[in-house]
Amino acid sequence: VVKAVYTHRAMTTPQIEALLFPPENGQDHRTKTSRVRHRLKMLFHHGYLFRDEQPTKLSEGRKPLVYFIDQQAVPLLAEEYAVFPEDIAWKPKDNNVRWIFLDHLLATNDVRIAIEVATKQHGYALHRWLDDMTLKSVEMRDSVEIRGPTGVPLKVTIVPDGYFFLNADGYDYHYFLEVDMGTETAKSSKFGRRDFSRKMLGYQAYYESGLYEEKYDPEGKYDKLPMQVLTVTTSEARLATLKRVAEEARAGEQFCFTTFGRISPETVLTEPIWSIAGKDGLHSLIW
Repeated sequence: VVKAVYTHRAMTTPQIEALLFPPENGQDHRTKTSRVRHRLKMLFHHGYLFRDEQPTKLSEGRKPLVYFIDQQAVPLLAEEYAVFPEDIAWKPKDNNVRWIFLDHLLATNDVRIAIEVATKQHGYALHRWLDDMTLKSVEMRDSVEIRGPTGVPLKVTIVPDGYFFLNADGYDYHYFLEVDMGTETAKSSKFGRRDFSRKMLGYQAYYESGLYEEKYDPEGKYDKLPMQVLTVTTSEARLATLKRVAEEARAGEQFCFTTFGRISPETVLTEPIWSIAGKDGLHSLIW
């Protein structure tokens, strides 16, 4: 539990339960949930986990508690990873998060956990997951040049919300993840502003520049390293808007879209829940 909370940076009670406590035959769900909550309570009282309440509107009711690692987790993780305690990427101030950013992280973790559970259920191998904090680091961050309608160049930095690499039935799949909370402008009237359209142009330029292959296939395993960009958003209407904007940016089959409502461990990889730029209908990621 402590390792999972550390690698995901923040997790709610249902997320911890979904990832680490799969349903067992004949086990009552309420009994299992009670045991999970008791275990989290003990880890909290012994200083391994820190917990906080999510801000809520009166109409929403109470949201699940959010857990972070705490002081006692540091020597435990250092021993587990065979590193010095100072090598564990955590400081007490890390638990004082701004909720607007935490909301996005928890939404990203919903998608991540669905993928992690799905790979286990189907017997696939999830070889690598990089979160946004890792992808923002100097050694991982790349910039490319895009051009607007008038040909004026613009430098764009590529910082996805996640990257993962999995193998399914002998095929390798490489994905960037974008989690859209519906707050970003889809397409500004002025080229160059931080909008979804600029992000799509950036990904296309990144793929064509060769920087993507240098970073994610340094040993040259592939003739051409495959790449897909998965965008998960809030509603069907928002999905249609983002797909249209991507197509206007001449994005192709590398760009896939779905909604949080469609995502689950049973659907995320193998069911036709994804809309693809330039195509009609729904498609699955793993074929």
